[in-house]
Amino acid sequence: MDRSYHVRINPLRLFIVLAILLLPISIGWIVTSNVARREQVNEEIGCDQEILLKTVDNTPQIIENRLSKNQLNCFQFQVNAGQTLVLDANTNISIVEPNNKVRIIQGKAKETLRSSGTYSLRIQARREDINYRIQFSLENQAIATQLSKANDREVHNFQNRIPINDSEQIQQLSYNVIASPQFNSNIKLQSIVDSIVNFAESRGLPIEKLSISLVDLSNSECCAYASYLDNETRYPASIVKLFWMVELYSQYQAGTIPEEVVLEKELYKMIQDSDNESASRILDRLSKTESGEALPKSKLDTWLARRYSVNQFFEQAGYQNINISQKPFPIPYLNFIRPEGRDLQIRRVNNNTDKPIRNYLTTYSTARLLSEIYTDRAVTSHYSAKMKTLLKRDLHSDAWKQKPYNSIAGFLGESLPVNTKFYSKMGWTFSNRNDATIVATPDGKNQYILVVFGDDPSFYKDKKFFPEISRLVYKRMNG
Repeated sequence: MDRSYHVRINPLRLFIVLAILLLPISIGWIVTSNVARREQVNEEIGCDQEILLKTVDNTPQIIENRLSKNQLNCFQFQVNAGQTLVLDANTNISIVEPNNKVRIIQGKAKETLRSSGTYSLRIQARREDINYRIQFSLENQAIATQLSKANDREVHNFQNRIPINDSEQIQQLSYNVIASPQFNSNIKLQSIVDSIVNFAESRGLPIEKLSISLVDLSNSECCAYASYLDNETRYPASIVKLFWMVELYSQYQAGTIPEEVVLEKELYKMIQDSDNESASRILDRLSKTESGEALPKSKLDTWLARRYSVNQFFEQAGYQNINISQKPFPIPYLNFIRPEGRDLQIRRVNNNTDKPIRNYLTTYSTARLLSEIYTDRAVTSHYSAKMKTLLKRDLHSDAWKQKPYNSIAGFLGESLPVNTKFYSKMGWTFSNRNDATIVATPDGKNQYILVVFGDDPSFYKDKKFFPEISRLVYKRMNG
């Protein structure tokens, strides 16, 4: 006998069961929808607040407020080419140029703006609410020149002041490349740089003391670029020797220094071994100066002007925020453990013994120089080939592990595949760790420049940070 079973479904129970089953999906859809809508709004509107700054030459403005998480404030201002932008910020800010090139900075920055048009400062609270404070001003070129003389760094005061009656005046040369490169901001590269900064922060390293420049050389239309605090001046240690090498070959090219005056082994030791004695002799020849006892004022100005000529060589070609006029110590053949005599006087031209003037560079300037070396524009192709030979490093462990002070261990080359084409100049003291590198895959398809300055003792102590970020960049650039 057939039996039929009639199941009566309670509509209320069915609704509750379906609601429970669909709840996670609904929540996910709502969240996704909200995120997508927020991204669409940000894309369309861009800024939560858009404020026009009225600028008056040489009149600082204080911009301060509180931002909620994910909030973006934008400040627009008009610039005439040649004005100098001066910033001091307590948080990361983006500078958007008229051509939409974007750079991120934190801390103090000062640079001459080369394009007229509308610029924008953008401040965003990404992870949490923030209180921001920015001191901002624009200076005309004439005003900026006057103010530079009152600045603590009085390096430029003595340039062009070699007395007329000096019978051994230096023939004034300038660097071969007279215009800054057209580095273009790139989202992919910026995400790599941001990952480095986040990694540094996760290790407890002071990111306000970190500067990074990353340049993609793979495309013939050079060059995609990304950075972090790339115009912040840092103590470069032996990275200055990279600039002295370029100037020496430029002097060769111009015929102002005969090639036989500087022995090849001295140049090799300065770059390959980062030897201070060789560097001392080469800087003396470039600037026609010598180390020695303190000089009276009547002679010191001439000596300073000669030593500062190495800065002027690059400044005339558009290099900014650069001081490469001082020797690294110790220098055994002089029996100098630290600066003495006139090498101490050059650090105290501001008469401030608490804040002595030291060498300083930016990762941007260093990356620019490396790009011009690699593309044979710094000097002739003949001398460029010689420079690349000096900078080239063998990454096989048996080539560097036995050297007590090598350029690989603890730096950007240590973690790379041994067959990588790698060129570098590092610099370090117990207070910092820096490396300036050109990296190319064995097949040559991917080539890039990575310059990292860590201007704090914690970067010297953390001997794994540079190798690990180099591995990260190599993987992402080849991904």
